[in-house]
Amino acid sequence: MSVSKIAMIPARMGSQRLKHKNLRLLGGIPLITRAIRKCKQANIFDEIWVNSEHSDFGNIASEEHVFFHKRPEELGNDTATHEQFVYEFLTKHSCEYLFQVHSIAPLLTSIEIVDFVNDMLTSGVDAMLSIVEEQIECAVRGKPVSLLVLTAAT
Repeated sequence: MSVSKIAMIPARMGSQRLKHKNLRLLGGIPLITRAIRKCKQANIFDEIWVNSEHSDFGNIASEEHVFFHKRPEELGNDTATHEQFVYEFLTKHSCEYLFQVHSIAPLLTSIEIVDFVNDMLTSGVDAMLSIVEEQIECAVRGKPVSLLVLTAAT
């Protein structure tokens, strides 16, 4: 049986620019955990999945009572594309809508997630990207910081 709406939170352990960025703490809470909790607070998804090549994220998913998809190691390196790991995920998990929620978008709110999902469901489009007018590449104390947002496709 197909699940209608899945939130998928991609997380690689091998970030090149900012090591272990998905595990970085903001207010004492790892970024990956913040993303999971925002998806849960949105209360709009049938399932929430963390998608990673590294089992440490499986432990976090389990602690937060969401699902974990362990993708192949080769889809966890810095040359793997979103298209590749999304395709691999969809070969294992059927759904009508897949929403990527990035853990490295700590300013994203659960209300914005709900609004995005509702816009996607009523728009009649096949794919949608959210746009936030913020500088997405910047440095703090000489280290790069990336902020990404939400994507969806049917």
